[in-house]
Amino acid sequence: MKIFFIFLITISPLLSQWKEQERPISLYRLNNIASGSDFLVGSLDDPYFSFDNGETWEKRTNGLPEKRGIIEKIIVDNDFIYIKSMSTIINPIEFFYYTKDKGLNWLKVGEYQDYSNSKILRDIKVKNNIIYVLPFSYRSVIKSIDFGETWDTLGLWDKNINYMNYLDVRNDTIVVADAGAFGSAGPVNSGVIVSIDGGKTWEKRNNGLGLGNITCLKIYKNNIFVGNKDGFYFSENFGESYKRAGSIIYNTYLNDIEIIDDTVYIATETGLYKAIDLWKEWVEIPQFKLQRVFEIHYGLNKLFVSASHRNYSNSKSYYSKNLELFDVLRFKKESDLNTFEFNFPNLYFSTENFTGNSIYKIDGFNSENIEITTDYYGESLWNISTYEEIIACKLRPYTNKEPKNRILLSNDLGNTWEIKEILNEQLDIREIFVLNQDSLLLGTKNGLYFSSDLGTNWDLFLTKDSIVNENLSKILNIKKINNKIYLYGDGRILETDKNLTYWKQILTEKSNDFYNEIFDVSKFKNNVFIVSFKGQFIEPSTIDFTRSTDEGKTWENIENRFNDYNDIRFLNVYNIEDYVFVGTTSGVFYSKDNGDSFEEINDGLSNSAMSNGKEFYIYDDKLVYCSGGGIFHRNLEELGITLLVEKTEERNYLYTFPPFPQPTKQEVKISTYWDSALPFTIDDVEIYNLAGIKINTENKLSINKETNYNGHIIWDTSGEQAGIYIVNIKHGTETRTQKVMVEK
Repeated sequence: MKIFFIFLITISPLLSQWKEQERPISLYRLNNIASGSDFLVGSLDDPYFSFDNGETWEKRTNGLPEKRGIIEKIIVDNDFIYIKSMSTIINPIEFFYYTKDKGLNWLKVGEYQDYSNSKILRDIKVKNNIIYVLPFSYRSVIKSIDFGETWDTLGLWDKNINYMNYLDVRNDTIVVADAGAFGSAGPVNSGVIVSIDGGKTWEKRNNGLGLGNITCLKIYKNNIFVGNKDGFYFSENFGESYKRAGSIIYNTYLNDIEIIDDTVYIATETGLYKAIDLWKEWVEIPQFKLQRVFEIHYGLNKLFVSASHRNYSNSKSYYSKNLELFDVLRFKKESDLNTFEFNFPNLYFSTENFTGNSIYKIDGFNSENIEITTDYYGESLWNISTYEEIIACKLRPYTNKEPKNRILLSNDLGNTWEIKEILNEQLDIREIFVLNQDSLLLGTKNGLYFSSDLGTNWDLFLTKDSIVNENLSKILNIKKINNKIYLYGDGRILETDKNLTYWKQILTEKSNDFYNEIFDVSKFKNNVFIVSFKGQFIEPSTIDFTRSTDEGKTWENIENRFNDYNDIRFLNVYNIEDYVFVGTTSGVFYSKDNGDSFEEINDGLSNSAMSNGKEFYIYDDKLVYCSGGGIFHRNLEELGITLLVEKTEERNYLYTFPPFPQPTKQEVKISTYWDSALPFTIDDVEIYNLAGIKINTENKLSINKETNYNGHIIWDTSGEQAGIYIVNIKHGTETRTQKVMVEK
């Protein structure tokens, strides 16, 4: 049986854009918290403002470039706000912007300047709207008094000191910290240089300062405070000599320093401390005992702290009015998304948030997100795979010190969960795949593993073909495409069926001299597209976007068919018929000619969505784009796309939920999803008693259809004897059974 659907071209793609599925709202840790006279400002990719002491937050980005990196630093000076981003693949030149109206409009610092020919800024400081910049690999500080329209270069320092990355200024005193470069004997040239004449002359002042790499720096009155990887140092004479703090912070890694009424607070990898006596009397703030404290800031008569557990989980921002007892800062925003699994009609996805992670599902776009796990702290939830009522995902720890051999598994659609440790801690799981009600596959760095009892016992998976087995040993990723399973990894692509009975080699290292690790593949008929990389670092220069039009016999690189491809990192790919959809760090592109040419389709996508592509799916007449920045969809016809979609019995879909209510005396309902390409009627439903006798259901059985693919089977059980009945549902080649208990 074959049914064909044709989507016609009716609307110009220029008149449409992406529509976003509503995302869950999560609590987040806010970075770079700073304050003005009546506001707070912080960052989470974008700048957020609060004018009610942190109760509500507003994102303000007007005037900022679309493609920008994560905000690395925020400075507030006389209610002017300055932000600096870190350099990224998306935007290799760092941006430096300021606002005079609390974020309503952002302006570029030095619109026509190149910060003394440096594209990367190590650090910035602003005092009374005088801007001091520490450029990368430049032996001086540069200064501007007109928001960067013109710059003055201060005096140069010794040419042997060049890796400077921390800066602080007070009156005519300027201190610059050298984090030090690593030599064979450890860090060298680590320390600070000081100018007491406004930067005309510089002197290296390290007497008593440890050699550990400097991590933070602050000037306060006549003191210079320095934090490095082995403790806290302070100078009371502008760096002529230093003393090392002792007591409980000895050999403690410092992240940040704040001073409140002459009391010094330090953020460390092991907690938050304050000094009664800088030399030896330090007090630990108990609430942050053994936590990683990243940032501290005092403003609006409150102390703000960003911290997490040792494994980076439960990462939150806090505030305190009395400097002792801290409450959670309720900064919330739309969740970042991790991984996706499409099992028609449901789309499953996991959220990525250091304060807790969850798995959600939606059963149609613009429908409500349904949470099927409670917040799971400690690890990210990755590589979701589903089959009927089974949901499995990989637990990915936040640090390399924790095991990577654990999965989270539910066999009742998320009502209950269990953690399974697979073999030993040395096993590094890369991908999990649910084959059927009993069987799981794992792609690992140690080969392909198989379980026939839902993860209790595992064996290395082997076939009777030694060549296939050799390629299976390099498999890292597993993906289902059109009812076939594709396994790929280190220069290999293998195709098999859902029963693992046949094996086809699409790409092998030996036959194609292909040595890249493949991290995404898409195949339709004879056309195969892959995204892969070579070397140690994933960056545009190491990424290949490759096409085969003869099912893997020959290959060609096609990344040069994109404008500015040298700055693009390819992320994922999906092809069907002659259409190809590509996610990149510069957004979404598509091709109507099987990859010969591409055009951009980013209208309606946020900056984070454009640069965070994960998956593409076809859902009825929609193209779905899943990214870390959200789930987006648009009608195919709006892109001018005509798809001839062939639905055969090999592609039948049937899913049933448990009957309700149970037990029943009257009507019982079975929520059901079916393949919209095939008719679904009461003729597909038969009911038997335990003796195997078919029950007469004339005028007692009906189907209440809510959409063209889902609804409820309704059976009126009145008049039936008490007992257990079997409901047998057939649809195309698929069959599902459910038990109904009838009582009187």
